[in-house]
Amino acid sequence: MRIAPTLLCLSLFGCAPQQLVVLSSTELGPLPTNTAIRGRDGGWSAAWQGRSIWMYGDTILASPGEDGSASRSNTMSWTEALDADVAAGIGGFTEQVDALGAPFEILPVTAAEVDYNAAHAGPGCVAPDADPCGSSHVLWPGPLVADPDRDRALAFWWAMHIEPGSVQGRGMGIAEWTDPDAQPVRPILDPDAADPTLLFPADSLTPANGAVLDGNWLFAFACPGAVDKRCRLGRVRAEDALEHDAWQWYRGLGDWSYDPANASALFEGSDMMSVHRSPSLNRWLVIYSKPMANRVVARTAEALEGPWSDEVELFRTVAPTEADTWSYAGLGHAEFADGGLEYVTYYRATGVWSGEVRQVQVELDMAAAGAQ
Repeated sequence: MRIAPTLLCLSLFGCAPQQLVVLSSTELGPLPTNTAIRGRDGGWSAAWQGRSIWMYGDTILASPGEDGSASRSNTMSWTEALDADVAAGIGGFTEQVDALGAPFEILPVTAAEVDYNAAHAGPGCVAPDADPCGSSHVLWPGPLVADPDRDRALAFWWAMHIEPGSVQGRGMGIAEWTDPDAQPVRPILDPDAADPTLLFPADSLTPANGAVLDGNWLFAFACPGAVDKRCRLGRVRAEDALEHDAWQWYRGLGDWSYDPANASALFEGSDMMSVHRSPSLNRWLVIYSKPMANRVVARTAEALEGPWSDEVELFRTVAPTEADTWSYAGLGHAEFADGGLEYVTYYRATGVWSGEVRQVQVELDMAAAGAQ
């Protein structure tokens, strides 16, 4: 007679705890991209309307587009090849480009942002390696979450103010996307505010470091701090995602609070993280780059509220070519996961104003702590 593992554990008065084990990691090289792009970071993705949609941050072009600029603060691509090739990895990407082959920015800007940038941008903003560039208001993408019950995707974003030698956050919001061939919409949330599209201002916890939909709840991590990145967990009913006061914060011991001051730190993470449920591992899986370390790591938990495991190194990245820089933006892509196989990307600088998003295939399993 076969005895289920759980019953066997009970019969032996307990089992060793399970821990994440990396069976293999295989570098698959740079993610295919538009030849007009010298470099771009990020790479959040989600399966939506038959596509894997990807969102990137700062994008530097080999030459200016129709607008006369060789830089973008955000771009996107997509692929309908949702079955990753085990040997070659993820491919088949398409982009929306202008007549000169330059990709468009995907996140819409407000009239106030357009006016500010026109008044403050320096002449260097035309070419990627010119100086000075003045100051600007830009949008950086965050997690992308498909919400099929409401026929939309939710695109998290950060509003940033950039000056030479300085980057300051202005807050974060969520854009609604109903047509993957069009831009998402930044809804007006407070018509009287200086920025009426912000969901959370810069001086509050901003839950945009990793997000996932579980049933009818949207969960998102907020990981403030310049170095330690101690992550708190927020949640909101999906239909109320754009209502600031509807967000709750996990305070521990199964309790939630509407006051972010009560939020408990669950683990140390990073600015960019992916989170998804792995059926193979029967656990939640958080993936991110270890800050300033050229390493991509993961944590697991049976519940989003934790307890979360210690970090497990998934792989060491190919080091950037520039001195005193590190790879970053380690992100998993749940739509390509196949059993214990996960596909993970990270950004690596290859020179001044150039870089690549590289992909790695990782095979994971759970094993008893201490097992060889």
